[in-house]
Amino acid sequence: MKIMDLSGLVETILSKPFVDTLILSAISILMAFGGSYVGRMIISLGIGGALGYVTFTFMFTQTELFIAIITSVFAFLLGLALGLIIFRPAISLALGYVAASIARYFVNLSPTITIKGAEVQIPEQLMFGVLVVFFALIGYIMSYLSLALATAILGGLILFYALYNLTQHTLLSSLFAGLIALAGFAVQSRRKAKKGG
Repeated sequence: MKIMDLSGLVETILSKPFVDTLILSAISILMAFGGSYVGRMIISLGIGGALGYVTFTFMFTQTELFIAIITSVFAFLLGLALGLIIFRPAISLALGYVAASIARYFVNLSPTITIKGAEVQIPEQLMFGVLVVFFALIGYIMSYLSLALATAILGGLILFYALYNLTQHTLLSSLFAGLIALAGFAVQSRRKAKKGG
């Protein structure tokens, strides 16, 4: 009798929904509590990998294998460093562009102003560029906070999905996922406050 109970437990633990829930739960906790670091590393690895691949592909056709490997490793490391350096400005520019695009939809970006009695129409592209820079600066200042919030919410949503698929309890899944998202945001924002960034 006890052997059958244990075999049922092992069968449940090794079942696909349970394993999927464990994997998704680990990803969600990683995103909720360390999402800004995870995002930064993914971007850096992507840039480094792309730069290393392009370098290897080009150098392999031009030189020997050893030189192609050495230059692609150097390019990968350079891309990794570049990704770490440009992460925050890139996120800020993306936020600025999205915010300016939304503003363009709701506001006339080609106003006519009067200078010394003459009416001058400001080009829409110029106003759009000014808005992108303006919103990018705001995004740069708030990027740590907004990134922490976005990754905490993403982690909570992934956890909700995993728990709901396993238990089919909406309220319990929502509460637990919400608590993890709030705790993850608190940890990430406290970490950023200690750094002063």
